[in-house]
Amino acid sequence: MKYSSKKGFALPMVIFFLVIVSGIVTMMAKLSANQAGSTALSIQSARAYYAAKSGVEWAAYQIDANPTWCSSGSLNLTGGLNGFTVSVSCSALNTYVEGGKSISMYEISSVASSGVFASSPDYVYRKIIATLTTEN
Repeated sequence: MKYSSKKGFALPMVIFFLVIVSGIVTMMAKLSANQAGSTALSIQSARAYYAAKSGVEWAAYQIDANPTWCSSGSLNLTGGLNGFTVSVSCSALNTYVEGGKSISMYEISSVASSGVFASSPDYVYRKIIATLTTEN
């Protein structure tokens, strides 16, 4: 019996198997890294939303305390929202009388951002516009 024609038959199969397995491992490592980056951006996006919402609530408080306040301002946030720049603007829409009561309407715009556009890989930006009605 001669076995010379069957020598080395397993070697190409082992090499093929190693190439396929290393390709799968590389692909899974890239997917894992992408998922981690995506999760970090999702968290930053949620933080930007709450920073912008804080700006709307701050403006609503200012208007409630002084109905003639309606202007622009910015916030310096601390705690979990540290690092965000929040700009708030307000415009008086309309004032009318209904049932003997004076009703005033305001539009509040709040913009929150973190990082520098086109320079930071974790740059986020959120804008919230709300309408507020007060009764005097």
